Amino acid sequence: MSGQWRKKLKKSFQKAIDLGLNEADVFYMLGMTFQKQSQYKLSLPYLQRASELDEDDEEILFQYGLSLAQVDEINMAKAVFHQVIDLNDQHSDAHYNLGVIALYQEEPEVSLNHFNAALAAQPDHLLAVNGKKKVEEFLEKYDG
Repeated sequence: MSGQWRKKLKKSFQKAIDLGLNEADVFYMLGMTFQKQSQYKLSLPYLQRASELDEDDEEILFQYGLSLAQVDEINMAKAVFHQVIDLNDQHSDAHYNLGVIALYQEEPEVSLNHFNAALAAQPDHLLAVNGKKKVEEFLEKYDG
């Protein structure tokens, strides 16, 4: 999608909000337009509001968690990804991201559990396959 279209979309979504449309979808879409432009900090208030308006939408929560992680709000992202897992324990991408966070927080066993859960939900999750392999190599090297 061209930058011109994104600008028009942002303007339209913002206008809808300004006119009083207070629904999760419009906040989510505006947040996603910022996220797709790698403007994660700008996406946060819109994705947060969308998640407040629709607490049971795992996709909104997941995207909010991704934006939090992108701005290094790791503990907040972790909590949001756990909310996603509470809604859907088969959400492979939430498990994968929790695995990455666990690695970042130097918890390789927790990381491995999340990578395994991601693969149980989606056996062809290539990022989880790679993450699992790296953690297993690390554990073998330092436990052996």
